[in-house]
Amino acid sequence: MSKFKNSNKAIMTIILTGSFLSVLSMTVMTTAIPVIMNDLSISANTAQWLNSIFVIIIGLLAPVSAYELNRFTSRQIFFAAMLSFSVGTTLGFLAYDFNVLLLGRVFQAIGAGLFLPLVSAVIFAVYPMKKRGKMMGLSGLIGAFAPAVGPSFSGWLLEFYDWRMIFLVLLPIIALDMAAGYFVLTNVTKQQPTRLDLPSVLLSSIGLAAFLYGCNTAGVRDWSDWEVWGSVLAGAAAIIWFVCRQFLIRKPILDLRVFQNPIYSITSVIAMISFASMISAETILPIYMQSIMNLTPFQSGLVLLPGAVVLGIVSFFAGQLFDWKGARWLSIGGAVLLALFTFMLTRLTPQTTIGYLTFVQTARMLGISMINMPVRTAGLNELSEKYISHGIAVGSSTRQIGAGIGTALLIVVMTLSSQGGSFVGVKGVNTAFFVATITSIIALILSLFIPSTKKDN
Repeated sequence: MSKFKNSNKAIMTIILTGSFLSVLSMTVMTTAIPVIMNDLSISANTAQWLNSIFVIIIGLLAPVSAYELNRFTSRQIFFAAMLSFSVGTTLGFLAYDFNVLLLGRVFQAIGAGLFLPLVSAVIFAVYPMKKRGKMMGLSGLIGAFAPAVGPSFSGWLLEFYDWRMIFLVLLPIIALDMAAGYFVLTNVTKQQPTRLDLPSVLLSSIGLAAFLYGCNTAGVRDWSDWEVWGSVLAGAAAIIWFVCRQFLIRKPILDLRVFQNPIYSITSVIAMISFASMISAETILPIYMQSIMNLTPFQSGLVLLPGAVVLGIVSFFAGQLFDWKGARWLSIGGAVLLALFTFMLTRLTPQTTIGYLTFVQTARMLGISMINMPVRTAGLNELSEKYISHGIAVGSSTRQIGAGIGTALLIVVMTLSSQGGSFVGVKGVNTAFFVATITSIIALILSLFIPSTKKDN
């Protein structure tokens, strides 16, 4: 093992394997939700917390990831994340009721939330700027392929086994990656003197949790319910307070001055919209396919599989194209595809064919793969080394918050727009994707402001 120590390839293999497991777990439950609803006798809105809590926890951890990267070594972060992830996966396998299953998802999310910022930090620590696009593309291949293949993977397992098998098959891979990390992984990131501002942590945690809780609860209750609007307003107030505090204290946990760079700001919003569009669609489409089209979990997973393959492959080549041409035209082209084919999902009926859904979702994933990694890398390349960890943290925060809020709001739109007040109706699904189309057009407009020069490269 000694000859692999300090090898960039070995380090990235271990890190990317952990990243794959973390991101896979984010969407692996989507096709299993209808089965879990029947097995544990819970409602659809209750079951959705298995996905929502994952996004919320990652969102809560994202603001402190800059502190995490500056305070602890890459090796320490790796093992803390993988240990939490293994505990959560074990609890998921042993779960006998919804509460235990939800607790397992919390531990999984904590591991993923600690782990995901580490990937970009390691890439920016060990590779020069001219190779970052390629490596971020490789990271995008893993990170984008995992959540997209999750529904297909779990759908296949559910055809033959109990839903708990989804957790069991991950445990040997987790153990092998941790063993390899123990012998091979070295510290590559730089530590800086820093401290954790507890009031900021409390404000960000309370704010995000309350805001996202209100958005999710609105799927069960009306927006006029005091618990819904009260949670949303309280969360928004805490988030605003948190943002103001970051500009007032000497050492903020999330240095929002990175937004003073206009290119970083633009690319962050585009990446947030793109990621939210991917996660929300992969939550809504399986519900639509199983509840309205009466497809099995395996069939609905297969519909998403071609898009997963395209997303992974194109993400890798998009990183290489970024090194050559920059992010502008990749982002514009990807946003056009995303807006066009998301709009095509606003015309669904109970008679919509599997072929139509597969084609449209695959085309959407092609657009997303042209956006994600190029715009993220372009934004981070605009920052000095001093602000890289904060840029990673802010980007992770905005993407996860966008995914959480976007998914929650689209489910609310789907619920409130469904005919007859049912949880899922064709009209509700179409309305939700119409809202998603509007956000995709916003991403297209913002892409026009990315410089066409190679400065972002």
